[in-house]
Amino acid sequence: MNDTHRPFLAIPPYSLPSLLNRSIGWRLGLQAVTGVVVLTFLMGTFYRSASLYHPQRRAILHLKNQKRKIKEKNRTDDTPPFFDLATLRSRTVQILLVSIGLSSFGITTPIIYLAHQAEEEGLGDTSVVLLQTYLGLGWVIGCCAFGFVVLQKNTECRVGRQYLCQASMFLCGVSTLAFTAVEGYHGYVLFAWLYGIFCGGFHYSLKMYTYEKVRARNFARTWGFVQCSQAIPTAIGVPIT
Repeated sequence: MNDTHRPFLAIPPYSLPSLLNRSIGWRLGLQAVTGVVVLTFLMGTFYRSASLYHPQRRAILHLKNQKRKIKEKNRTDDTPPFFDLATLRSRTVQILLVSIGLSSFGITTPIIYLAHQAEEEGLGDTSVVLLQTYLGLGWVIGCCAFGFVVLQKNTECRVGRQYLCQASMFLCGVSTLAFTAVEGYHGYVLFAWLYGIFCGGFHYSLKMYTYEKVRARNFARTWGFVQCSQAIPTAIGVPIT
């Protein structure tokens, strides 16, 4: 028998779209295939589990109901509250949030205004993209460098996370202050590298310092408050600065 006289149900599934495409066009063919696929979903509504035909079905349901009643009787409500403010009672966390909030008023301003300032200085689009690239690479290098200092185990030369955070914050402030006096492409390149390194190191050391103070149990909630204390001053301070 020729392929043209083959019954429709004997057509392999992978050749059905091509057959419909040749016979009724690609648009109607896709609609027909979609209709066939939708029918398979509708057929699932007629599915009945094999457990419904088990000879001991009533006994199994009775045991499941008894177990459910025992679990509901012994269950205690251990779900945490949606807004957990317990970590804010710590004096250390309060001081950390206030200091981070004050420093965030201008520490991220160069990230937002670097490209705009470079365009006003007459730098081309390629130079602006390179400055953003240098800033990102500096951020990565700063995270890696400060991470190496945090993770090194030498007791003779060990720098605390608090001092790393304070030093990187201070150097970010100095770099931001020097941003107003930057001139020329090479000056912008130097600023992008220095600021990126210190800013990346600051954010990494801040996260590690927060983890050191609150430990793993309360770190997720505390870090959310730290992010909030950074976000609000950034939204307010960037337009002002």
